[in-house]
Amino acid sequence: MLNTKKGPAVQALRAQADKITYPKEMLKTLREQENNNALNERVSTALSNYDYDVDSTGKITSESAKMLWDYVTTIYNDAENTPNEIMAQLNSVKGFSEWLDEYNKDA
Repeated sequence: MLNTKKGPAVQALRAQADKITYPKEMLKTLREQENNNALNERVSTALSNYDYDVDSTGKITSESAKMLWDYVTTIYNDAENTPNEIMAQLNSVKGFSEWLDEYNKDA
């Protein structure tokens, strides 16, 4: 039993052996679901609340754009799995689409 010294709400029958595997498997399961609105909504909210850095022209900095892109591609496994509405939200950030074009050229 896990968390035996804590209250019944946090106790579990599983072992800590899956501490690394479990979140990865759950994320994989979420990714494989068609039209996963819950996941997309959480990512959309996270992107809306992300406080990215901008340069003197108001465009997102390369470092911030890379952090956003890494976050999204980690959640969706790669760029091709990223839903259109999430890509549209990313591209609405001033300077992001230009950064992504450059990033894809270098890849």
